[in-house]
Formats: sequence, structure tokens, C-alpha cells
Amino acid sequence: MYKASLLVKLLRYPPTTLAIFMLALGIIYLQIILLGYTFVPNPISGLVMNTVTTTIIIGITVIAVNSRKNKTQVNTVFSALLPLIAIIYIITKEEASDINTIVYVTHAYIILLCCIVLFFSCSYNLVINIGLGIIYTAIHMLIFFVLYIMMIFANFGENTVMKSEISPGSIYIAEIIASDEGAMGGSTLVDVTRLNRDINLFIIGELKKAPKRIYSGRWGEFDMALRWENDEILYINEIRYDID
Repeated sequence: MYKASLLVKLLRYPPTTLAIFMLALGIIYLQIILLGYTFVPNPISGLVMNTVTTTIIIGITVIAVNSRKNKTQVNTVFSALLPLIAIIYIITKEEASDINTIVYVTHAYIILLCCIVLFFSCSYNLVINIGLGIIYTAIHMLIFFVLYIMMIFANFGENTVMKSEISPGSIYIAEIIASDEGAMGGSTLVDVTRLNRDINLFIIGELKKAPKRIYSGRWGEFDMALRWENDEILYINEIRYDID
């Protein structure tokens, strides 16, 4: 009964509820980033999580548009902040997770559209609507363009590990990666990843330790020599790189 009444109260303030929901998710993704991990969901669980999240956000948006008579100051404030919160949410999600690009872009498009609709529907200050509306529209158009480019090039490019060396204490692995970017060219990368730090989340997926990129050069440098002096110092073609 208490949970039901709490849900009813939250749904009376849908812009506020949506803002809190996205902020909570954004904080989770930010923590993953700060801990140096990448969330890699299973293909099915990733699709399910994005579908559920999108459905919740669409549902809250519909409720908000249909209950605009609830002109509270709190709703007005959060309505004005929603497009900004949406931007923070989709950026942290992209940085913290490794998901299908098409799924991510579709999810991001819907979130941005819902939040801009709520901004114009639930904010009742004309000055705020005009001022922030111009800013948000310009920023969202730019983000829409970036997302569109991401979707176009989703299947372009391929990374191939050409050589790898494990540090003496088996703490790190260094990998020479051929990054083929198709018509856009390519590059040679050297990534260092800490071993045995992945966290299994069972059917949801896993948290993988994010690699640290210590070298980026031109395409074709695949015959570079890798040599570990110890677990903290790596030499690439006899040039020293400190890992920590």
C-alpha cells in the first residue's frame, strides 16, 4: 500500500520523476566510468534494458503531457532542466557501456525527443521557454546529427589485435591493435588492460576493466616491439611508457 501511494505521488509530478530517474541512471553510469570499467550487457539483456527504460520514459512523458494542469514550481524547474539532464544521461551511458550502436542511438533519440517535448509542454515561464528553448534546440540538433553519423558508421571499421604481451607479474596485458576505419583510413593503437578485474553480472552481462590507451599512431605500425621492464613500465620500440 505504501509503495502504491508513493508511486501515485511520484506520478503527480512526472517531469520531476523523470528527472530523478535519469539522474539516478546517470550517476550509476558515472560511477562505472570513475571506477575504470565498461558495462558490457548480454545482447538480449541489453536490448531488454533499453526497451524497458525507453518505455518508462515514454510512459512518464505521456502522463506529464496529459496532466499539465499540475503547475507546481518543482515541475516547472525540472521541466526546464530535463533536456540538459537527458544530454548528461546519454553521454554517460555511451561512455560507460558497450552496446549495439543502433540500439543506443534509437534509445537516445527517443529520450531527447521526450525531454524536449516535456520542456515545452510543462514549463510555464515564457522567458524560460524562449531563452532555454533556443539553446536546447540548437544543442539537440547538434546531438541528433552526431547520433545520425554514429548510426551511419556503426558497421564501419574493425579493430584487430596484432600482437600482445603480458607484464612479468601477469597484472597487465599490452596489445597492438590495427584500427581499420574503412574509407576514413586507420591507425595503430597500443592499449594496456589490467587483468583479472572483470566482474561477472551473470545474465545481465559483465563489467570489464576499461583499457588505457598509451599510444596512437599511423596505420601499418604493426611490427612495433613491446617489452615490459616490470609491471609498471612498458617499452614500445624502446620508448618508455609509465602505466600508472
